[in-house]
Amino acid sequence: MSIKDYYNTLVGLYNELSRLKPLHHCTCGNCSCDIAPKFASDREEEKFHQFLVGVDDELYSTVRSNLLSRVPVPSLDEAYQVFTHDEKSGGIARNKVDEVDVHAFAIQPERPKTRFVM
Repeated sequence: MSIKDYYNTLVGLYNELSRLKPLHHCTCGNCSCDIAPKFASDREEEKFHQFLVGVDDELYSTVRSNLLSRVPVPSLDEAYQVFTHDEKSGGIARNKVDEVDVHAFAIQPERPKTRFVM
């Protein structure tokens, strides 16, 4: 599955989750702890990590490591942009490489026959 297809599938699932189970928020109007943005931030970070879990290890391990080392953690959209950029540049590089089948044969020269005289 391409990065674009995977991203669209995941975002669709998260949109459905948000519709079915919206984030909690203050209903009293007197809340001063500002908890709703904290819940939203946690959910965005979960989306980012879930996206990384489903990405192909062989192709994108370096990109994943680079994204995980960022502080603060990038958004899902930023991660998607990095992966699509890498996918495009990697595709270009892979198409430029010509595969050549190389075969090598080893020939052992004949040993000169020695005559022993007794």
